[in-house]
Amino acid sequence: MRLISDPEGKLIRPIGAANDEHWSGFIAFPVTMVVDPGGIVRWLYVSESASDRASPLALAKTAASVAKGGQLA
Repeated sequence: MRLISDPEGKLIRPIGAANDEHWSGFIAFPVTMVVDPGGIVRWLYVSESASDRASPLALAKTAASVAKGGQLA
């Protein structure tokens, strides 16, 4: 697993996860993605709030499928 810091929102804004109207300024909604070895995003979950997270089971199944060459999108 890798974590990406995106303080300027160069990735967050294009995928629709930016919250420019937060009381403290720009923040991003939590995002979980599975990226294949070729750099293609195969699964994306954009949370609707700070407490909303992707299902660990769905994430694990998706990551395992992508690791085996599955073509989820």
